[in-house]
Amino acid sequence: MNKQEQEGMTEEQAYDHNKNAVFAALAAAGIGAVYVSFDGYGDSGQIESHSTDTGKPLPDVPVDFRNVTRGKPDAEQKDLYDAIEALCYDALNELHPGWEINDGTFGDFTFNVKDKTIRLECNTRYTDVNTTVHER
Repeated sequence: MNKQEQEGMTEEQAYDHNKNAVFAALAAAGIGAVYVSFDGYGDSGQIESHSTDTGKPLPDVPVDFRNVTRGKPDAEQKDLYDAIEALCYDALNELHPGWEINDGTFGDFTFNVKDKTIRLECNTRYTDVNTTVHER
């Protein structure tokens, strides 16, 4: 039995716990949506910006966060922004591994509090080559 199983929480259960904890904190703050933009290329990537539907900054409140998806099956308190950022990076690394490599990827996350959904719109850049050969 691995350490994650010993702790009794799978990666999926940790993700669900973290997502629910973030949505509970957002709902308690009266926030209906959070928008997060990211950009990655040339072997680096980062969260570019975030905003809320209220136009106000995210409140500085703690979120009970599980780190099973990061290889550490333990709990920690993260502030709300850090918890949202961790959910975004986890989703990018799972759904679009290498999103920051070469031409990279950019896009947006939308956290919809009412529906408890996280929508990821991902735009992958690529270099295209068009070769033509002419002989006369």
